[in-house]
Amino acid sequence: MNLISIELSKFKVSKIFGTLLLFNMLLFLFLFLLGISTGGVKMFPTMDTAINQINNAIVWPACIMFNAAWSAKILIQELRTNTISNIWSCGIDRNRLMMTKILLILVIGISVVAVSTLLLNFLLIVFRSYMDYSAEGTALEKQFTMPFVINITWNAFCIGITGMLAMFFGSRHFSAITTIIAALGIAAIWASQISFLNLDVSDIRLLLMFGSILSLLFLERKLKRLDF
Repeated sequence: MNLISIELSKFKVSKIFGTLLLFNMLLFLFLFLLGISTGGVKMFPTMDTAINQINNAIVWPACIMFNAAWSAKILIQELRTNTISNIWSCGIDRNRLMMTKILLILVIGISVVAVSTLLLNFLLIVFRSYMDYSAEGTALEKQFTMPFVINITWNAFCIGITGMLAMFFGSRHFSAITTIIAALGIAAIWASQISFLNLDVSDIRLLLMFGSILSLLFLERKLKRLDF
């Protein structure tokens, strides 16, 4: 808990919240402009279908990119500048520090997906009449049904873990740019919602999660042997 407090004091909760708010404002502006770009032609038969497609193709991939940016700041940047070595030199256990950073990145990742999904879906429903996503609306109450909450929670958990894969690629050369590029590839896979061979969309996403968990094990071993 002391290490978590130190990390939060370094990056400031207000700054994290501010960037999350700006991220959602810009993303809603993009969705609004996209919604009025068809010249009155409705894109989906129902608003429920529209929201599902928007979440999978735009909101959640964007959250992957947001998570990658913060993971690069919390971990990759400190590795690149050797800032983290100063902390290790104070006698703090490497494993505890790494677990703290990974936990912080994971919590941010899950929270971003959950908050962004609920907020943007709410705004899409409220301002539906000004956009051309669907002629048929949907009730706000549907955003708080148990199946919908379970769906958001599961996807938030998946995306939070999957984002660690981009962090692993970035840690290989201590490169924030590599982290962002890897996250872009993962976001494209997530947004495409394609099947491959006998694997459906859910199987591919589970493989990404499994790959992320393995990458964390390799990252932990690498940093344990790392000399600065």
